[in-house]
Amino acid sequence: MTESLVKLAFMLFVLHNDGSVKSSVNMVEQCPPEQYVYLAMEEKVKEREIKAWAAACQPVRFDFEPEIQS
Repeated sequence: MTESLVKLAFMLFVLHNDGSVKSSVNMVEQCPPEQYVYLAMEEKVKEREIKAWAAACQPVRFDFEPEIQS
């Protein structure tokens, strides 16, 4: 019997001024408020710290076979 585990993943992608891209994925208990993320990242764009960004927070399901207990 396959079991499932569902976690929330917050993903952030940042395009730096030199053209490089940094990505991060963090498992979170709840998604951060969209408005908070938007305001924080747009401030970095406005201040020319970064060129662009993208973010997403969504559930990720892990399917696995449970360990057999003897």
